[in-house]
Amino acid sequence: IHRSRACPPDRGILIFLTGEDEIVRCCALINQLSRLRRVDNTTPNDSSDVLVNNSRNSESCAIRVFSLFASLPQNKQLTALSFAQPNCRKVIVSTNLAETSITIPGIRYVIDCGYAKVRYWDTQSGLESFRIQRISKSQAWQRAGRAGREAAGVCLRLYTDAEYKKMALHPQPELVRAPMAGVLLNLIAMNVKCPLQFPWLTSPKAASVEASLLLLQRLDAVEQDTASTGGAEEATNKPYLNGNHELLKSSPRHSLSASDVQLTKPLRLTQLGSLMSAFPLDPRFSRVLVSSAHLGCFVEILSILSMLYVSPVFYVPTEKREEFSEIRQRFYHPDGDLISLLLVYRAYVKSSRVNDPKYSRVEAPVSRTESNQFWCRAHFLNRGRLNTAVKVRAQLKQIARGCGLTGFRSCGANLNLVAQAFLQSGFRDQVALLADPALLSSSGTQVVQELGQSRRSVYTLVGLTQSVADRFFIIHPESQLYPASLSDAPPAALLFIETVTQSVMGNEKLTEEKVDSHALTYMRHVSTIQWGSQLESNDRSEFFNWLTNLVTVTKNNPVNRQKRSDFSSSFADGKRVKRRCLLHSYFAAPTTPTNTDADHSTTSFNHICETTPSNTDADHLTASFNHVNETLPTVSQTGLSKKKLKRLAARRKRKRLLAATMHS
Repeated sequence: IHRSRACPPDRGILIFLTGEDEIVRCCALINQLSRLRRVDNTTPNDSSDVLVNNSRNSESCAIRVFSLFASLPQNKQLTALSFAQPNCRKVIVSTNLAETSITIPGIRYVIDCGYAKVRYWDTQSGLESFRIQRISKSQAWQRAGRAGREAAGVCLRLYTDAEYKKMALHPQPELVRAPMAGVLLNLIAMNVKCPLQFPWLTSPKAASVEASLLLLQRLDAVEQDTASTGGAEEATNKPYLNGNHELLKSSPRHSLSASDVQLTKPLRLTQLGSLMSAFPLDPRFSRVLVSSAHLGCFVEILSILSMLYVSPVFYVPTEKREEFSEIRQRFYHPDGDLISLLLVYRAYVKSSRVNDPKYSRVEAPVSRTESNQFWCRAHFLNRGRLNTAVKVRAQLKQIARGCGLTGFRSCGANLNLVAQAFLQSGFRDQVALLADPALLSSSGTQVVQELGQSRRSVYTLVGLTQSVADRFFIIHPESQLYPASLSDAPPAALLFIETVTQSVMGNEKLTEEKVDSHALTYMRHVSTIQWGSQLESNDRSEFFNWLTNLVTVTKNNPVNRQKRSDFSSSFADGKRVKRRCLLHSYFAAPTTPTNTDADHSTTSFNHICETTPSNTDADHLTASFNHVNETLPTVSQTGLSKKKLKRLAARRKRKRLLAATMHS
């Protein structure tokens, strides 16, 4: 396309690939080919050589390649979208991030590979993994539409018509392929006793609902309501959604039956489940957060969960991999990735507060924001994601304080409590043990046998069923423990947070029916554990006794929960918040009422309700505004200037008038 005479350089190209690794390799290959200038006169009749040598576009115009994926920093994403330069062709290699909701100027050509990386949840093993699968027909046309947003364009599909006809019409809804534990927990919290007959827009799989309910019971979040007189069938016959039971009868295909899922009695939240439902987290993470308050590592878990929420936080260009390997050692910890994320968060907060010359590349004094930007750039960190992690942590801390978890304790140097909090509460089923070499040699998969003979350590999951017992796990290369897995003494037991499944059959993409026998599963966010010594013994009874006392104290001394989210508030300007509270307390404080003030308020409201204003109304509003000005606090009371106090009072007066008008 680039070397064709019929394609001017102002027509950009958009290429859809599956993941970051493919995008990086594709960008490097395009840059390498664009620098080649082949001059071959031995085959003058070869049309391709004539096209290369005689093309004016390839000699006169340049080509600029950009990558676009989710973990890319925001400034680089904006550069790729807004780039426009005369006599230069723009090429964007992207994931399905550029598939919808965005218009890229100058794109006239789209190259579609026909695949996408999708997150799936295995109901048998309880693991979430990324799989590369075929897109749907609607996604194919959506990608083709990126070339025709501004003018007529061309879409080149790297698959045949026969493969296109085999595609599904629409992609699977996320409710079908994602874990439903969080959704079911929220439904039960909304007093939906039996979520089986809830009127879903798309009916979930019965196996997914059953596995999610078992997970909630294992987390001690829900229990069967033994006080209920009826069973599950009676609970499903109860009307939901304000009595709109006809909706359930008219669309039975959108609901499940009690025979699909083994449920004998209605469900209800436990004390722990009520506490978990207050946090906007996955039930596993909210269970870990509550347990950390009991173990005494709440401060560390709060930071780690915030970093997991925005992960990945590192962005490393291909040409700087060696430099990054040295910088990454500053955040290394032998316990694994969770503690490394904690060290990254602490270092970022420290760089935001002070100008440390050890981490800053500038010697002259700079502002706090500039120093923070230099520090993130020097350590290959995504500053936007780290800012989001700070806000998420503040919101979780605010919710925890509202739930009564006010004793924020830190474990200090005893960081073993962090892995213990994850292991004993929410992730006990995600433990991998070092595999026996004899087991690898007897495996039916040739790739696994070759992997067992290499230096990389292979692990098996504890408690897997026979149907998925052939799956083997290895540490992801981005993990801090990956070098340890290549040593002679690899970790014997690991705890992981998520997995990524990739194909081991060359260039063939991984499909759902091939995942069990032809896939390797990479473990991410890995931590070492002492399997056996960190298992819970009598701590379970102590935890629930602590939880009962916490709920009792919270009921006797309720804590005011703030409705405002920390995502929309400022964290650096504490003085501004303090002054705003002082003003609010002044204006909201009841003053000594007089008859004049009462008559004045009544007259003001009557004038507002009238439809036709008059001069009397204007005089009255002026008098009311002067009355507010006379009662303004002094500068010493609030720390604000008198001019600003008048401005705030006028703004508050306008809000009162508007509220009264809307009420009338």
